[in-house]
Amino acid sequence: MSEDRECFPVSEYGKDKLEVLKLCSREAQSLGLTYIHARIFSVYGPGDHPWSLISTCMDTFLKGGSMELGACTQMWNFLYVKDCAKALAGLLLAKAPGGVYNVAGEDTRPLKSYIQDLHRLCGGRGAYLYGKRPPNAEGTVSLLPDINKLQKEVGFRQETSFDTGIRLMIKARNAAEKETDT
Repeated sequence: MSEDRECFPVSEYGKDKLEVLKLCSREAQSLGLTYIHARIFSVYGPGDHPWSLISTCMDTFLKGGSMELGACTQMWNFLYVKDCAKALAGLLLAKAPGGVYNVAGEDTRPLKSYIQDLHRLCGGRGAYLYGKRPPNAEGTVSLLPDINKLQKEVGFRQETSFDTGIRLMIKARNAAEKETDT
C-alpha cells in the first residue's frame, strides 16, 4: 500500500478519512499551505481503548480466558504509540514535503503470528480459537503499508519491537492495577 495508490474505501470510516484528505488538501492549496496527511496504521500501547484487539486479547489472556477470533490469516502491521509519535513529530520537524505519508511499523506479518506472540508474552495463559468469528462487514483486510517515503523524508526507524511494546503494556497494566488496589 503505497501513498499514491488509489483508495476505494468500503466502510463509512474509510470513506470519511478519504474525504478529510480531499477537503484538507484543497483547503491547504487554496491558502498556500503545505498539507501533510498521516495515514496511521494500527497503533497500540498503554492507554489504548479497551476494545482494541491487542487490549482485548491481553486482558483475556492475562485472566486465563479464551478469545474467539476470525481466521487471522490477513497480513497486519502494528506500531507502538511512542514510535508513532516520533514519526509524526519527524514529519513536522523535518518540514517534509506535503502529501500523504504512511505511518506504520517495519514488521508486517500474518495477524496469527502477532496473536501467538501476544499469548506467549501473557505467560501462555488463556486460549485462542481461530475461525470462530465472521469477517467484518468490509471483509478481510490485509495491511501491507509501504513506509519508504516516511523513511526517506524523515529517517524514520521503528525502535520498539512488538514483544517490547507488549511487555511495556503489561507493565503499565500491572502498575495501574496495583495503584487501584491501594
